[in-house]
Amino acid sequence: MPFSIFLGGEGIGGERSSGAGQFKPATEELSSVWQDIVGYRKGNAHCLTSLFWQHPLPPDLSDSLTQASYHLQERGGWITSPVSDGRQLRRRAVQMFTEGSVFPVLPDGRLADVTPLQENQQPKFQDHKIYRSGVSLSLSINRREE
Repeated sequence: MPFSIFLGGEGIGGERSSGAGQFKPATEELSSVWQDIVGYRKGNAHCLTSLFWQHPLPPDLSDSLTQASYHLQERGGWITSPVSDGRQLRRRAVQMFTEGSVFPVLPDGRLADVTPLQENQQPKFQDHKIYRSGVSLSLSINRREE
């Protein structure tokens, strides 16, 4: 089964267990207008189309934050796991750059370990690690110089 069909049935985003985020994948080729947008590589900046997290920030990105335009959003939530005893725990919160943020350098992103910790920094949940995706998806854009 192609991945896009599987993903369409499973859904994207939150509340998938309630049926949210399901879609029917398009099977046609992108129009030339969309191919130009998605394939554009001559921009002088990068606009996020997903959340982005990386700690620590690489030097080229952290040095360029004064030329970036961004918002931060705290992401948290609760976890349950089929391999645990069914208890719900609060996952650790992380500050993430939001969609629409613009950076002069390409942001990569990483997975954030949000496994709940006790006050002594020891794992409170030991069945497996819990991660939040901070891997960025961005489009190359032309940013007007001011």
